[in-house]
Amino acid sequence: MSTQQISQDQWEEFLSAFSAHNQTRQVIVDIESAEYGPQRVVDRRPLVAIEPDLKSEHEKTITVIAGDTQGDAPSSLTHQVLKPQSIWLKQDEQGNAQALDIETEDGRTIIQIS
Repeated sequence: MSTQQISQDQWEEFLSAFSAHNQTRQVIVDIESAEYGPQRVVDRRPLVAIEPDLKSEHEKTITVIAGDTQGDAPSSLTHQVLKPQSIWLKQDEQGNAQALDIETEDGRTIIQIS
């Protein structure tokens, strides 16, 4: 497994491509923070999108949306990563995404792909 840091000037392009390539794959989203400890916020739901809002230097956010958007009762879960500082991509030997690790001032969000 390899890990690479995504340069901040590439976040928008990278997250757009990552979302398109991994859309509908099952994800697990865990957060870790000093204040609340580890918590699971999404458990095996299809990825809908990962949307960055990076216009403001002080209010940057990355929104993770997962869930079932089709059928009679669509539902989705949304998690906002506030003030992201770095993004790390973990890939298997074939180059398939295994996880994204988004680090913030007070913790991190880990998006595992299955």
